[in-house]
Amino acid sequence: MSKTGLSAKNFVTISSIFVACIGSAAANSPRSNSSQVEDVTLSQVGINFHVTLKNMAANKHVDNIDIQPEKNTFNIPLKGYVKCKKSKKIEFTKAQVYFGTVKRVGKNVEPISVLHDATYHPSFAEWTGVFGGWVTEAGNSDPFVVPLNKVKNGHPAIRFDPLALFNEKLQAHINGGGSKIEFLKQDQYINVNRPISLAGTCREAETFSKSTNGSGYITASIPLTIMYKGDAKIFGGMGGGNIANQLAAPFQVTSASVTPHIKDYVGKCPVDLKFRVAFNAQGSGDIKFRLVSEQGAKGPIKSINITKNDNGVKVFDFARSIQEAKQGGFDNTKLATPQQNNGSINQFAQQPMTKKTGSWRVELVEPKKMITEESYYSWKCETPKGPGDIKQVKPKRATPKPIVPEGLIINTN
Repeated sequence: MSKTGLSAKNFVTISSIFVACIGSAAANSPRSNSSQVEDVTLSQVGINFHVTLKNMAANKHVDNIDIQPEKNTFNIPLKGYVKCKKSKKIEFTKAQVYFGTVKRVGKNVEPISVLHDATYHPSFAEWTGVFGGWVTEAGNSDPFVVPLNKVKNGHPAIRFDPLALFNEKLQAHINGGGSKIEFLKQDQYINVNRPISLAGTCREAETFSKSTNGSGYITASIPLTIMYKGDAKIFGGMGGGNIANQLAAPFQVTSASVTPHIKDYVGKCPVDLKFRVAFNAQGSGDIKFRLVSEQGAKGPIKSINITKNDNGVKVFDFARSIQEAKQGGFDNTKLATPQQNNGSINQFAQQPMTKKTGSWRVELVEPKKMITEESYYSWKCETPKGPGDIKQVKPKRATPKPIVPEGLIINTN
């Protein structure tokens, strides 16, 4: 793409910024830059209907409604901008966009609570010298594409589950004495804000063969809109009586997923890696399910009950024991470490002697049989060295210092 003389003033940053730090009362800064980055800004282009819901059921009776998203992904059109420091030695190299919050550690940007991320090409500015001045290359030609199944679970301030948000609005309508049928016949709109982060990296040349990368980021509160297409053909129900009872939806599980507490564990072993199974459901009832490992090993069938007080969400926590185990198999909710083979997961080659990988799927038995996509994770056992691991090294013979004439300074670095 050609470079044009766009000004940084053309890029507007959303003023309403928020960051959710999981497990910490302290708020992380919404923006931070290394010495190679001057500024990073982020906003959304226009007003968008990100997710569209509709009734997919052929039978239009109110007891048979099946509200689902039209697509499995949604697009966030962003307007991102990265400005490198004012130096001819510094140039833009790359950018990454995150659905969630990040922080800066040294010159790098790392995720705090991120549900999805992707490479992104924002507009960026570089200093070309006194005569060339600032030169900006236009970007933002492609939107941030987000898979719905990646962002349904997580911290309440970050996760985005359009169906659960729709059900909350429907339930509030019914609790207020409204009609479920009339609600479903009309178009509905739901607006929420979620944190989206943009990190940009600039490279500073130090010598002909040596350079240093430095990153900066901004976390912006981006509005997301859900549109439900009303279905005028929906019918059923009774003319009077208790509206909450007459319009109660049949019990069904709308989604299930497994999320690791730590996706890529590096540390001391043995250790219990923790996981959470999350169910989203309509109505109240019993859910029967079991866990399936990457080797196809199936655990015992578990049963949990979801009630109206759960607001359509139920979770189940379990752990996997990572240790030197001779055989795989379930022990209550723990699964022994299986022997790892060479192979690839998600197209990334794994080295079994250094980093091991696993995955989980949820097999739903009742009320409707289904099995989820695999949720991958990895671990690497590293034992910290103790005093007994330190080898004694013979001291080197002292080298006499050179005699320096008075007034002469020698740099020993």
